[in-house]
Amino acid sequence: GSSANDVWAVGGAGAILRWNGTSWISVRGPTTSALSGVWVSPTNEMWAVGTGGTIVRWNAGVWTSVWRGTYDQLLAVWGSSDSDVWAVGLADSILRWRGTSPPNVSKGTQASLLAVSGTSACDVWVVGGGGTILRWDGRWGRVSSPTTNSLTGLWSSAPNDAWAVGRAGTILRWNGTAWVRVPSGTTTDLHAVWG
Repeated sequence: GSSANDVWAVGGAGAILRWNGTSWISVRGPTTSALSGVWVSPTNEMWAVGTGGTIVRWNAGVWTSVWRGTYDQLLAVWGSSDSDVWAVGLADSILRWRGTSPPNVSKGTQASLLAVSGTSACDVWVVGGGGTILRWDGRWGRVSSPTTNSLTGLWSSAPNDAWAVGRAGTILRWNGTAWVRVPSGTTTDLHAVWG
C-alpha cells in the first residue's frame, strides 16, 4: 500500500480489495483471472499480475488491462516508478514495462521466477526455483546463491541490503557483496518478506 489508509490485496477470480483505514472494500477490476502479485507505486498507481500473463493497472481511479506480452503465469510485480515496472513468473518470464510501449519479455534463466524487488531502475533483484538469484544493473546477471531451496519472497531497501526467503525456512541477506544465510529457527516454508 501507499499509506496506512490505502492498502491493496488481490486473489482468485480477479478479486481486488482495498483497505480505506476502516474496512476492506471490494473493488471491481477488469479481469476474472486469478491475481497473485500486487505493487502500489509511491504516487498511488497500482499494478497486479496473475494467470495467463494477466497484467492490470489502476491509474487515476480507472482500471485497465495492459498488453501482456506472454501467456505464462505471472507471480510478482515491482516497479522503480510509474513508468518502470517489472513482472516475473513461471517459465522464466521477466517482463519490463517502460511507459506506453509493450512490455519487453526476457527469458533464458531456465527457472521459475517467483519474486522481484529493487531500489532503482538499475538495481533490481529476482529470485526463484532452485535458489536462483538474478540481478539487473543495466543487464541481467546470475548471482551466486548459498542455497538450492526455492526462494519465494524478496525485499530490498538499499543496494547493499536485500532479503530473500523460501523453502524449508530459508532466509538469505544481501550485504552488498554476497548473499549469506541467516538462521530462521524453522524448517517451515517462508513465502514473503518485508521490512
